[in-house]
Amino acid sequence: MNSRPSLTRRRFLQATATLAASSAGDVPALALISLDKPSRADYLAQADILVETLQTKRFRTEPYSQWGDEQNAWNTCNTLEALIDYTQITGNRRYYDQIHHAATDQVLLKKVMGDGVDDEAWAGIVMVKAYRLTKERSCLDAAKIIFDSMTTYWDDTCGGGVWWNFTRTYKNAITNELFLVLATQLYRETRTPLYLEWAKKEWDWFARSGMINADNLINDGLHECKNNNGETWTYNQGVVLGGLVELSRITGDKMYREQAVKIAGAVMTKMSPLCNGVPILQEVGGELNHDQQQFKGIFMRYLANLALVLPEKGTPGRKAIRDYICANATSLWRIARTDQNEINAYWHETERKPIYTTITQTSCLDLLNAALSLTK
Repeated sequence: MNSRPSLTRRRFLQATATLAASSAGDVPALALISLDKPSRADYLAQADILVETLQTKRFRTEPYSQWGDEQNAWNTCNTLEALIDYTQITGNRRYYDQIHHAATDQVLLKKVMGDGVDDEAWAGIVMVKAYRLTKERSCLDAAKIIFDSMTTYWDDTCGGGVWWNFTRTYKNAITNELFLVLATQLYRETRTPLYLEWAKKEWDWFARSGMINADNLINDGLHECKNNNGETWTYNQGVVLGGLVELSRITGDKMYREQAVKIAGAVMTKMSPLCNGVPILQEVGGELNHDQQQFKGIFMRYLANLALVLPEKGTPGRKAIRDYICANATSLWRIARTDQNEINAYWHETERKPIYTTITQTSCLDLLNAALSLTK
């Protein structure tokens, strides 16, 4: 009997040794394993299945555009964004009419704008993306209105930052990250200097806020103007990447990209336990509620955006991120999918009770979109 470790095992050991050798303050070069990795055609076929399921079985227009009863309005905005991304990445315009309907649905827009400062930010971001696809001016106008609304929730408490809620009781990471992304996206479309000024102001405050911890992970928010050591939700690690990538593109300042790489590398090593030899993204906490079911896909969406501006090799570079995303997509499709193409909230083998919702389907579509955008 040959006692030499198998190729899979050897690569597993190599990956483990690489991670173990990295110091806590470094971003390691990930030696990721991805044997018999699916091709872009495979990811495209999988994404087609998910989108068709969402559109034919879940989409409805009453009382407003929505995919599934379990969705809150901000979840709906994320499903719309994933569908727009799918359309842009694949060139498949089969669902253009539904996208246009949802993006111009004033009932949905009014609903999400009434749910919270962070919720309206999700709407603002997807409205910019909808404008890029449809050239519907009302979408861009809506995003501008939302941005103006958000600026009214910025004040000097804790030295700056946008409040999470209308009652101004909590300043947190996600609302300010979304504000950063929306500012950069509006600048990209309009070249209005005010948006770039706000984006820089937001990041300067965020970087000083204390919410980025010693592990280069972002905690949930502030308590008495200090890091509350709240959960490091995956979407908090993801959305900020989007703002930093755009700031890097706009200004040419590599400082923003370097910070994004640190955060991404921390997630890939510290929030992605090895499962069958590959690091699989896992959400913190216990059983996932409807909001938390959305988070991992959002991280992957923005991680792919970062990879597209990185060199092929690095710590991590585009290849390392591509391998990581593809390994997660492969694990999800093989382990977390039913015969009816329902997707579990957990992308790895687990004894936890599976969760199958429209939201978990959307999160999976975000992951497949990410894999598609990085494979040829």
